[in-house]
Amino acid sequence: MTKEVTNHAAGPRGINLEDGSTVWIEAGETRDISALKVKGNLPDFGKPRDQGERDASELQALRARVAELEAAAAGKGERKPALTNRSKADLLDIAKNEGVDIADDATNAQIVEAIEAKRAG
Repeated sequence: MTKEVTNHAAGPRGINLEDGSTVWIEAGETRDISALKVKGNLPDFGKPRDQGERDASELQALRARVAELEAAAAGKGERKPALTNRSKADLLDIAKNEGVDIADDATNAQIVEAIEAKRAG
C-alpha cells in the first residue's frame, strides 16, 4: 500500500526514522513514505490552501505594492520632456504646454533658456 504525504506547511518538515535519521520534506513536496520505518508520529504538514484563497492573497499583496509605488511616484511629480536635440517646432510645443510665452523670433537657445527658467520656478 502506498502512503504519500504532501507538505503544505511554509517550511520543510522532518520525519524521524527508527534508525535515528530524518527525512526532510520541503514545502510543497509530495513524497511516498510507505517504505520508511517511521519512529513516532508524523509532523504537521498543514492543510492544502484553496487556489482561489492563494490567488486572493497574492492579489491583495500586489494591490498593496501598487499603492506604495503610486504614493512614491506622486511625491516626485511628473517628468518633463527633455529639451536637447529638439526642433524649434518641438520646443515651441513644449513651451506652450508648460505655459511659457515665447517671442516669434526666438532662437532654439532662447526657447530652451525660457523653458528652463520657468521650470526652475
